[in-house]
Amino acid sequence: MEYYKQSTLTGTGGGWLGGVLTSFLTIGLGKPGAFLILVVLFIICMVCITERSFVS
Repeated sequence: MEYYKQSTLTGTGGGWLGGVLTSFLTIGLGKPGAFLILVVLFIICMVCITERSFVS
């Protein structure tokens, strides 16, 4: 619930779900690993949504 409160006060962040996801990834993989995993997930989501290749 703390993640939700922080994101509503500052207007930044991904809310409760984003806070939980990033905290678990940061604990397990560290900040660089969490960043890399989130970037890869973002690229996969964009490819699925737009149905275009990321490489081309």
